[in-house]
Amino acid sequence: MSDNTVYADISLKEPTPAIMMDAIYFEGKDPDTVNYLLLLKITTDEDDAYSWHCKTGRQITYDYLKELVQNVAVDTDNSYVMSDTATLDKAITLRVFMKNAKDGGMVTDFTDFNVDDYRLDPTEEGHNHSLIDQQDDHGIIDLYAIG
Repeated sequence: MSDNTVYADISLKEPTPAIMMDAIYFEGKDPDTVNYLLLLKITTDEDDAYSWHCKTGRQITYDYLKELVQNVAVDTDNSYVMSDTATLDKAITLRVFMKNAKDGGMVTDFTDFNVDDYRLDPTEEGHNHSLIDQQDDHGIIDLYAIG
C-alpha cells in the first residue's frame, strides 16, 4: 500500500451547503486569490460619486459588495466588477456578478439577500452592457458618463 493513501470520514449526516462547498475543486486560479477591481457608482442626494476598490477573494468581494449594497446607494446596474483573470471587455455589472456568484453557488450566503431588491430603479430593464461599451473613440472610459 502507498504512503499517499487518503482516508475519508463518511458519516450518515445530511451534507450541508458549507460542507459541500469544501468539496468543490477549482480548475485554474483559486477563487480565494483572485483580485477584483470594483468600479462603483454611488448615488447621493447632491450628485453621483465614483470610487474604485480592490479586493482579493471571491467570497470577500461578495461580502464587501453585499454590505455596501445594503447600506449605501450603489447603482448595481452601472457599477462594474473586473478580475485579474479577465480582460477589460469581460467586466460585468455588480448586479450580474452578485447574482451569478450567489445563484451559481460560488459563494456562501444562506440569507435571503437578493441584489435585485436594491436596484435604484427596479422598473428599469437590467443593464447587461460591458464596461468596454462605455469607452470613447480613444479608448478612454469616462465614469461620469456611465448611466
